[in-house]
Amino acid sequence: MNGMISLKKFFILLSLSIFLTSAVSCNKEDDVKKKNTQKSSSSVADSIADKTENQITQNTINNKKPDISLPENISPAKSNYVMDDAKLLSADELSMCNNYAEWIYKNYLINIYIATADNLGELSPHNYAQNIYNEQYGGLGSGMVILINNATNNDYIYKQGRCENIDSTAETSAFLSATKTIINYNSYGAGIIELMKLAESLPQHICDNAGLFKAEEISILEELCKDKNVSLLITKNSSSKSDEEICREYFDRRFADTAGSANTLILLNTVTGKFTVISDSTQDYQAKINECNKLTVSKKYLEACKSIISFFTEQV
Repeated sequence: MNGMISLKKFFILLSLSIFLTSAVSCNKEDDVKKKNTQKSSSSVADSIADKTENQITQNTINNKKPDISLPENISPAKSNYVMDDAKLLSADELSMCNNYAEWIYKNYLINIYIATADNLGELSPHNYAQNIYNEQYGGLGSGMVILINNATNNDYIYKQGRCENIDSTAETSAFLSATKTIINYNSYGAGIIELMKLAESLPQHICDNAGLFKAEEISILEELCKDKNVSLLITKNSSSKSDEEICREYFDRRFADTAGSANTLILLNTVTGKFTVISDSTQDYQAKINECNKLTVSKKYLEACKSIISFFTEQV
C-alpha cells in the first residue's frame, strides 16, 4: 500500500503548485524571479519538504492543534508499544500513542506496535514490520505493526490474524486522512492515531485468531456479547502454553481494569475442540462446558459458541 510519506509529497506538490500559480500571476513584473521559479516540480517539492513544511502548516491553519478523539477510559500505559527511531514524535505524542496502543491491546485483544524508521537496512517495509511483530509478540496472535518509513517513503501496516480482515478501503482512507493531518498540523502523532483507529473497526469481544468463522457469524456472536463483560478467544494454540494458561493471560489482559464485574473469558481450541473458561461467575459452569464440547465434536462450532456465550451473558 502507498504510505503516508509518499502521499505527503503529493500534497506538498499540490500545495506548492497552487502557491506558485498564484505567485506568478500576481507578480508579473519580476522576470528574474519567474525564471528562477521555473524548476521541476520535484526539485521544488524536495526543497519545501526539507525546509518549509512548518511554514505551509502555519499559513494554512494558524498553528491550530488537531482534534484528536480518543476513548475516555484510557490510562497511562504500563508497557511500551512505540519505537520512535526516526525521532518524529514529541514526548506528548509518544505518550498519547503508547497509551492508546495499550488500550487497544487490552480492550480488543490486538497485539499492536508503532515504529518509525530512517533505515530499514536491506529489508522491505513488510519484512521490517514483520520482524518487529515477531520480536514483540513471538509471531503469535492477531495484531498489527504501523511502520512510518522515512527510509524509502513507503509507510506500511503489517497485519496478522484477524487484523487481515481490516477493510482495504478503510485502510486507504485512513492513510489519506492521516497524511492530511500530518501536513495540516505538522503532527505525526495525530496521523498515527488515525491509523491506529483501524483496530477499532474489528469486533471487540470475538477474537477469532483461528479464522474459524465467517464475518456474518462473528457479527452474530459479537451481538450476544454486546455491553457484557464476556469475550471469546478462538485459537489453534500453537504455543507451548496450555489452554488454561492462555485463557488466564487473556482474561487478565482483557479485564484488568474491570475488577469486581462479572467477567468471563471463553477459549475455544479448534485443534482439540475443547472449551476453557476463566470467569468471575459464582455459578457452576462445568456442565455447560461439557455440553458445548459435545457440539464441537459434531463440528457445530457456531451453535456451541452461541450456547456458551449466552450462558454467561444471561447472568450479567
